[in-house]
Amino acid sequence: MPVEVTARDFHARLFLSCHAVWAGFGVIFGMQGRILSRVNDLPKGIYFDKSLSINKSVQINQLKAQGFRVVSIDEESLSSSAYPENSLNKRYSEPTLNAVDACFVWGKSEYELIKSKYSSYQNKFVLTGSPRIDILHKKNRAFFTENVRKINANFGSYFLFVSNFTVNHILGVNGKFALLKALGRIPSDASRKYYENRERKQVERFDRFVELVKNTARKFPRQTIVVRPHPSEDRRYWDQLAGEFDNVFVQREDSVIPWILGAEVHIHSGCTTGIEAFFLNVPSISFLPQSYSYETEKHVANDASYVCSTQEGVFEAIKKLNKSGKNAQKLCRNLDRVYDHIENCHEPDGTEKIVDKLKEISIPDASISFWAAMNLVARINKDIMMRNLRRLGSGKSKSDGFLERQRYDLQKTDDFSLGKVNEFVRVIRENHPKSNQHIRVKYLGKDIVYLTR
Repeated sequence: MPVEVTARDFHARLFLSCHAVWAGFGVIFGMQGRILSRVNDLPKGIYFDKSLSINKSVQINQLKAQGFRVVSIDEESLSSSAYPENSLNKRYSEPTLNAVDACFVWGKSEYELIKSKYSSYQNKFVLTGSPRIDILHKKNRAFFTENVRKINANFGSYFLFVSNFTVNHILGVNGKFALLKALGRIPSDASRKYYENRERKQVERFDRFVELVKNTARKFPRQTIVVRPHPSEDRRYWDQLAGEFDNVFVQREDSVIPWILGAEVHIHSGCTTGIEAFFLNVPSISFLPQSYSYETEKHVANDASYVCSTQEGVFEAIKKLNKSGKNAQKLCRNLDRVYDHIENCHEPDGTEKIVDKLKEISIPDASISFWAAMNLVARINKDIMMRNLRRLGSGKSKSDGFLERQRYDLQKTDDFSLGKVNEFVRVIRENHPKSNQHIRVKYLGKDIVYLTR
């Protein structure tokens, strides 16, 4: 069960892993890079990927050749835009769909869209909803109670601004475009022009959002403002901005979920966290100035939010929300579209539907004995040590782009730890109906653990 971005994937994928353990599976849970680097040493089973974009084709076929079964759910499905054909081309492909055993889908709109283009693979599409939504339901919010308490003890009452812009990407503009090319997103001059035009629009959007943060801090000088950068952003920009104000703080640690839960109001700009705020019943405002593109304006997260086109509109909405209290559904721009996009919007049953399908997939006996686990630990740690020694002797410098890429990777993975896994497993067991079923956590190496009964 690989995790690509800790802040986005950790809790939902660990929640899914616990359900899989209760169903009789052993689960190797860890950071995606660590798991893939040791895939030859792992027992053969089901590899649960996070997307089926064309750049995954070689990796998926290699896994299949080694005896793995492969399934996937698109962790970025909430980024669906007004251009579904463009989203389909980025997130799915013929080679990857041909190779996988099952593709789990968030909701009816996505399900029908994928089927319309890839009808020959429709038997692989399973309409389930997502574990990312399950953990937001009222029944499961107790998972985050302690984290919310600590946040509120440190920050008191606060407005949460979530940035989803990557114009200040940690890799820089050239590095970001090189990454897009490596992901297969820029196969032609036309696609490059699309992304260059998108970049120009994002710069304008970002500047307007930054001004909103600054003016909100000035308008509400006694109110704490917390800014949460995107995992790909260089947070040093925001740190510098926060230094100009006594009431602005930058926080990127942990999942965004407890930060939303603890906030008085959540403010974004066409960001997927608008959906998360909706299901957490926290008032969410989407700031969309008139100059925004149609693509941004039609993001489904805006349908789950109260949309404002001016800074003055945002300020009035904040005052109104403070008087009326929390009721996210009353603020929703288009409730029907939100429900059409998410299958498990009424009941947190997406995870169980996924596990039920996993039980239908035949796999070899993949249990790990104690001594096999210890041997795997030794091999993983030796590999990490040798790789670090090679890096030290390689003479790579910042001019090679090595340090920037290393910082980028660390930003996506730096919050993963054995202690965090044990803590969330404990919280799940204490607050879930299946809590009488024990889950053991075995350390397999840096950023990898083994979950079993």
